[in-house]
Amino acid sequence: MKKIIITLILFFGLELSLNAEVKRIFSGNINAKITIIAYESLTCSHCPDFHKKVYPQLKKDYIDTGLAKIEFR
Repeated sequence: MKKIIITLILFFGLELSLNAEVKRIFSGNINAKITIIAYESLTCSHCPDFHKKVYPQLKKDYIDTGLAKIEFR
């Protein structure tokens, strides 16, 4: 009986994970040729530094001009 329950849990768990979609948040021109993918975490100490120090200049030079788009995951 335990084997059947475990098999069902694994089957439905894999089925749900295969149908899950990744939420993607874009900034910039959706048709830009360059895509920057940024993986972020609320618990990471480096992510706020990126947004304070790097992102404003990156946005000004590349995203606002339409050369690139950034995708946050």
